[in-house]
Amino acid sequence: MMISDPLMFSVPFCAEYVFPCRTLNVHPFSERKNMRKLVASFILGIAMACFSPPLHAGLVTVTVDFEEFADLVGTNNAWGVFFPNNVGQKEDAESSFGDPGVKTAFTSGGVTFYNYNYMDTVSGWNYPYWNGAGLSTRTDMTDTSHLNDMASVTGTANSGSVYGIMYGTSEIGLSSDDSLLPVIMFQPGVELVSMAVSNTLYSDFSMRYGDDFVEPGGWMNLLIHGFDGEGNYVDTITQRLAWFDGEDYQTLNYWETVDLSSLVGASELRFAFDGSYNDWGLVYPAYFAFDDIVYRYDSDASAVPEPASILILLAGLGGLTACCRRRRA
Repeated sequence: MMISDPLMFSVPFCAEYVFPCRTLNVHPFSERKNMRKLVASFILGIAMACFSPPLHAGLVTVTVDFEEFADLVGTNNAWGVFFPNNVGQKEDAESSFGDPGVKTAFTSGGVTFYNYNYMDTVSGWNYPYWNGAGLSTRTDMTDTSHLNDMASVTGTANSGSVYGIMYGTSEIGLSSDDSLLPVIMFQPGVELVSMAVSNTLYSDFSMRYGDDFVEPGGWMNLLIHGFDGEGNYVDTITQRLAWFDGEDYQTLNYWETVDLSSLVGASELRFAFDGSYNDWGLVYPAYFAFDDIVYRYDSDASAVPEPASILILLAGLGGLTACCRRRRA
């Protein structure tokens, strides 16, 4: 995770108040008038120091790159994936098929990700499966089957060595009841900037060349739905994963930075897929890789008097003290 914090100052121009004593002692009989000016300047300085806008620290930019999990995931781990079953908060869950499982939440860079692990006990197959978010360091580019479904299409992260893999569903995902859709959560009030996405090797190969179940050459989109903190729909960003560009068939076989700035007010992202269908549903595997999620937040949490207001106060105090000493003399 990387954080940048540019310190920005907002200083009003008030030079005409900074030196309120510059006209004092012009005439030996104007002391009472000057005293009134000093008192007024002193009161003005206190008011300006107390009620001026605070020193603004600006927007902090955060990049979530998952590198703090590098040791936990391992280097080119055998399965290349970190399912956070022993990290973060866990609760019981049930799949749409009625299979029991566990919902786990883990956090990176202030962003919360969810992962669901289930055990198929309904159909009698008795095998585990999952959806949601996992982390990977896979670099294997030779195995294009489902056994290597946790590798990005490039075999690398967008930056560093760790990247995310999201596995989801073809549900459109605009209902507040879509509790099993892949979701990531931000703190309220953040400004979403961007995230890097790409195909996984498994899904990209299936789109381009087909496999035992599907024909190649279909289309597929990733739908990024934004919702605010109260669950109200904000907007949807569509990112193409496979498409025709004229007569040329294209897939997202590289890392693409997706602009999220149109999701103003969103603090929750739900991910779904749309594309070519057959009698069984969505044709291609519902995966995508993600990395380098960027957002901003306002770090201005306390009121700090502005430098100019402090100068006003000090000038008023200094002038008042000088005048008092003169009167005693």
